[in-house]
Amino acid sequence: MPNFVEIVRTAAEICEFQYYLQPYANAVQNVFNEHVAGRASVDEVIHCIESTYCSVLSILLSSADVYVPKRRKGFYNFWWNHELNQLKQDSIESNKAWKAAGKPRSGPVFSKRQSCRLIYRKRLKENQ
Repeated sequence: MPNFVEIVRTAAEICEFQYYLQPYANAVQNVFNEHVAGRASVDEVIHCIESTYCSVLSILLSSADVYVPKRRKGFYNFWWNHELNQLKQDSIESNKAWKAAGKPRSGPVFSKRQSCRLIYRKRLKENQ
């Protein structure tokens, strides 16, 4: 099984992204101001925006490599196990049955759904 890598977005340093992107935002703003003042053509503005887009894309990718931690898939949920898989599946199936029954607010279908959800949530909290 290959090791997949996932980006941990919550740990990214947003201020670092802003630091790298500010000169590009300034460049677009300057060309726009020049256009408004009549000193730059529409083609110059379009060229500036397109080249800035390419630069920003490159900056985002390279800064993500530097500042956004990457971990193998499943790194943060090491506590997940077969029992949780089964409880999750049971919860999903009972929810589908509840929806198919018209989302009743009482009765055996409703009780089964509530029971499966509560057990699943309880086990999640216990294992985390």
